[in-house]
Amino acid sequence: MSDTAIIIFCYDRPQFAKPLIKEVISLSDLDIFVSLDYPTSDKSDRNNTDIKSFVLSLSENHKVNLINYEHHLGIENHIFTTVSELFKKYKKLIIIEEDSFPSKDAIKFLERCLNKFESEPSIFHISAYTCVPDHLIKSSSSIARLSKYPSSYMWATWENRWVKYDRHFINKVETKINIGNGLISNLIWHLNFYLAKNRIIDSWATRWVASIWQNQGYCVSPNQNLVNYLGNSNGTHTFMKPRYVELPTQSIDLERLGDLSINSDAECWTSRNVYRADFSGIAIRLLADVFKIAKFKLFNF
Repeated sequence: MSDTAIIIFCYDRPQFAKPLIKEVISLSDLDIFVSLDYPTSDKSDRNNTDIKSFVLSLSENHKVNLINYEHHLGIENHIFTTVSELFKKYKKLIIIEEDSFPSKDAIKFLERCLNKFESEPSIFHISAYTCVPDHLIKSSSSIARLSKYPSSYMWATWENRWVKYDRHFINKVETKINIGNGLISNLIWHLNFYLAKNRIIDSWATRWVASIWQNQGYCVSPNQNLVNYLGNSNGTHTFMKPRYVELPTQSIDLERLGDLSINSDAECWTSRNVYRADFSGIAIRLLADVFKIAKFKLFNF
């Protein structure tokens, strides 16, 4: 039995989930788990039932397993609970959100990285998605680079890294990273961690970033995009139009997975364009965060 499995997280969107599950089955022989959070509305119930029926209808020859919760967990709890539980059985996990669609090389890339970097404790996370423009990384001889920034759409990690997931922000996070936009980037991450710590936003990814940085960890990011992300128009937490254009997926030569290094141009671009670490970005974030805090206090008074 392989020590690696795939989790597909689903909720309320069978139009994304069903094609994704079929594609993953066609790309991999690994055990596949489809995890469904409990619905919170009649519409979600109907859509989740559609996904559940589809999974149960699959041939028994496919290694697809359904995880169906009996009460609503929410995003952070759903991710944390499922990943932690499956790490009791497997050493390595590949995680896919239902609004992500992998290229033919995406799972192979993640598997190759999981094996290659398993004994390098500073590497916590493998991403299959990138939106950094090609011209910033075209000179690289490797198909991947190191980064401080993980992507959460399709990714992978190891059990001995996940155990360091600091769910309650027990440990201090050093937000002043060496690559980025200095003071503004520092302020943005302080806001992110404050909102997550106080449950104003239901974000597992912010906690995972904090956990990686607490341990001076890094992520592996591909230099070519391997995932079509479909959630910018209707993602759960999508409230601002992205500053970047989604890149098409590309084929990669896995034999070119060489030594990795930080690409400072790519890191600065990510800081400014994905995390909006500039003056206009901080203004928009402050307004959005004030609204979230006010809404949180109103409904938790």
